[in-house]
Amino acid sequence: MLSYLFSEVICEKYRDIEEWHNKNQINTKGLLVGFKLGEANFPSCLDYGKSWDNSRYPKYQLLIWGEANYVGVFMRETALHPELKSDWFLLAHHDSCWRDDGVRTFINHAEDHICTFDGLRSWFQVLNMEEYEYTQELKDLIRERRDRKIHPLFERG
Repeated sequence: MLSYLFSEVICEKYRDIEEWHNKNQINTKGLLVGFKLGEANFPSCLDYGKSWDNSRYPKYQLLIWGEANYVGVFMRETALHPELKSDWFLLAHHDSCWRDDGVRTFINHAEDHICTFDGLRSWFQVLNMEEYEYTQELKDLIRERRDRKIHPLFERG
């Protein structure tokens, strides 16, 4: 139930952004949401009593962005150090099913790993995709989606 509500909030925030820029007939905004992770392999992000290097532990980033009427949902693992960033993975690219196949699937698979949003005061970023450094990489993923890589989080065993 909570994972459903969690994904609905994220999808509605993207829709707010999308409605705003579609009035101008320009689709240049993306929604980036970061998630801190907490599992047995590294200290919990809620363990405030201990000192640990927050930048050395993985986070998930979820990016929602669409061109025309198709919306892409992408994810990657990252940390503050650039050398720890992984490649983007395309989770979904649909006109209507991006919520279920992308956002909800991500939340359902990642819910045991997610500890909290990466930032509680500003839990999302609105990106200008015309200036975002990974826009071409994301476009290439959409174009080559038949050959897309599957993140280990989504591998079926």
